Amino acid sequence: MTLPSNFTKVLVNPSPKNNWLLHYWCRWKLPRLLKKIKADLFISELPLLSSQSNVPQIMVLRNGFFVANNPVGSRTQRRYQQDKLPQFLIKARCIIADNQWVASQIKRMHPTSTD
Repeated sequence: MTLPSNFTKVLVNPSPKNNWLLHYWCRWKLPRLLKKIKADLFISELPLLSSQSNVPQIMVLRNGFFVANNPVGSRTQRRYQQDKLPQFLIKARCIIADNQWVASQIKRMHPTSTD
């Protein structure tokens, strides 16, 4: 994929060992990073957003997140994501679902979301 010349891609991948460290990363480390790089937009391919950042955030949800034996991320990370998902859905400027089933699950969990 070719990106526009004014677009800078920065990849970050938290690997905390427990929920507290993951919460710390989402709440404090991520906003500092976004401020440091002067981000105009944050796109998360995991259901993790920062509740403390004013940067517009987009969440990309894939089918695998809703599967119990999801191979992506640790069990701790998946549990934290599922617990905080309602808060992240409210914070997200936009939610992108990779198929209709994921979209229906999001609408069921967060009925105020729009298409």
